[in-house]
Amino acid sequence: MKRLGIVLGVLGFVGGLTFTAVAAGEPRQCKGTLSGAVTAAFACSVDASYRAKKDVTAFVISVSELPAGLNGLAPASFNLPGKPTKKVYDLAALGDGGTIINRQDGRTFFGSKVGGKVYGSVKLTLSAVSAQSERSYAVSGTLSAVAVDMEGKGEIKVEVSF
Repeated sequence: MKRLGIVLGVLGFVGGLTFTAVAAGEPRQCKGTLSGAVTAAFACSVDASYRAKKDVTAFVISVSELPAGLNGLAPASFNLPGKPTKKVYDLAALGDGGTIINRQDGRTFFGSKVGGKVYGSVKLTLSAVSAQSERSYAVSGTLSAVAVDMEGKGEIKVEVSF
């Protein structure tokens, strides 16, 4: 039940954001693939919104359409510390959040840090960052994650370029 609460919390966080990270006149393609316990390709959107009050950037990669066989896919939903910067983040450097994949058979796969415990791995590379306003940032880069089944029965590799 705790696992379901984590999934719903992250997916709820993802669903509540508006996507404003693409700079006018500079359309960026966001696309990704899944391999391993699920094989699929997907189109996506990226949002990087700075929240001064908490000094974090809500960084979200969301899918425009769920691939077949999945009930949920959140390639990335993190609170980056401070404003986004051009650098490589791993799970130790990322704030709360993760990569979550929920298959239709009920199995859930995580690449996240929850309560200090690490599941799978995540590497987020921001290769370009440009402020669009006080809160909105255009970002480009890559995400590589390995989401693991909590029962140790498989993994899904996630690759995204944006």
